[in-house]
Amino acid sequence: MIGILPGSTLEADIVGAETVRRVIRPLFAAGGLTLSQTAAVSGAEPHDIQNWVKRGFLTKPVGRMYSCDQLCRVIMIRMLRESLQLERITDLLRYINGHLDDESDDALPDSELYGYLLEILVRSGALTGVCDPARLAAVTDEVVSSCYTEKYDGAADRLRLVLRVTVTAWLSARIRRDAETLIASMDLTKGASHV
Repeated sequence: MIGILPGSTLEADIVGAETVRRVIRPLFAAGGLTLSQTAAVSGAEPHDIQNWVKRGFLTKPVGRMYSCDQLCRVIMIRMLRESLQLERITDLLRYINGHLDDESDDALPDSELYGYLLEILVRSGALTGVCDPARLAAVTDEVVSSCYTEKYDGAADRLRLVLRVTVTAWLSARIRRDAETLIASMDLTKGASHV
């Protein structure tokens, strides 16, 4: 399905986790992205990205260059900002990856986490419609069971929860945008006519 990758400005054929390898990783052929490039790809404001680094929500860039995992972290934060407060988002990311300013304790890289999110969105049909909670849980279980190898006991269960919350939050933001679009199409200055 051709569309904008959730949390980014990139238009791509969204085919699941493979999308990260085909679309995002090639952006790093030269070694990394500058702050302005990271902002352009993610749609985040440069000062927000710098603030997230200062607050420990994102590792510091190396030589002023951002990595693929850092970009994916920014994309996921952007993906969730419409429906969750920043502190909730960072709590969610900490739940699976520990200290956000230290990648050595991560249960999985952020690029892999984002890939799993895309895989779930595609397999569940959530990109094109609303996904019921039972279907979302089943697809999440399938993805985690078939793709993820635990780094520590309980990591897979934590990952399942983080993925379900993330997809649900993304869906709620999309549904809200759809409702706003419908309201904008109505002429609300004309009240109901009772004759």
